[in-house]
Amino acid sequence: MRKTLALIAAAFVLNFSGCGSSSATTDVKASELPTGEINTYMYAPYMDAAAVSAKLTEAGFEVLTVYKLKKIGTTVVFTNDAMKAMANKPGRAYAAISRIFIDEANQRISINNPVYFNKAYMQDEYDNDLSTALKGQLDTLFATNAVSMDKLDFGDLADYHYMMGMPYYADTDNLAEGEQAALVASVQAYNDKLVAKKKPAVQLFKIELAPNRVLLGMTIGKKTSKFPKKIGTHNGGVLPWLVVIEDGKAQALNGKFHVALSYPLLSMSEFMKIATMPGAVEKDLKKAF
Repeated sequence: MRKTLALIAAAFVLNFSGCGSSSATTDVKASELPTGEINTYMYAPYMDAAAVSAKLTEAGFEVLTVYKLKKIGTTVVFTNDAMKAMANKPGRAYAAISRIFIDEANQRISINNPVYFNKAYMQDEYDNDLSTALKGQLDTLFATNAVSMDKLDFGDLADYHYMMGMPYYADTDNLAEGEQAALVASVQAYNDKLVAKKKPAVQLFKIELAPNRVLLGMTIGKKTSKFPKKIGTHNGGVLPWLVVIEDGKAQALNGKFHVALSYPLLSMSEFMKIATMPGAVEKDLKKAF
């Protein structure tokens, strides 16, 4: 009896701590999956945004936006048909794009590791063949020569959260609800209004994955967007923010999750420097609705 109770208690602890069975995959065999720590970024020799965009385009990728953030760097956001098809599933649209950050301070480019981010976003629908092939293609295309110190164990990525009480991937910010087409049109109308007033656009790109599933790349307020300066511009490719409009609900990754996933080495004292950022991001995004 005592042994049985101990086993039940152990199972409860594992489930509560985020190490339960939800990180298992249904798309590939466990033996085929990566093991150990996965680096968050791959580094390659410096080139400017125009050169990065040209290489991506020549390789068959679609460059969605080139987003420059003053004194931080430039992010090139890109996709392709395979990435969009993979992400065209309920709750998975964030995986439709990837990013390359032009790190001017360190004179290098920082490429999001598809294995790392796809496992975090695709969860139990992670496609290992596509993700590893994409990583290899980017490694070759940009002649990567180093990896980041930032990393997490592959087995923890699907259930990742910064610490107890912090949000998981599924704990998104709910921005608005309504008729699907009306929500998409609302953002476009807000964007057009800003552009007409000669103000910066808020919607940088739109991917229509399905009639009921749209991914938007959006800016946040000028003041809010400065948060990378407080925690390290080396991972400055966290912007622009992604918004998913799916089945009549507009949602975005919670700021506490998105930053923690992108900065896995972030200390608590560094996190506290941007304590107001998650709420400010949500407030900024809601203005478009």
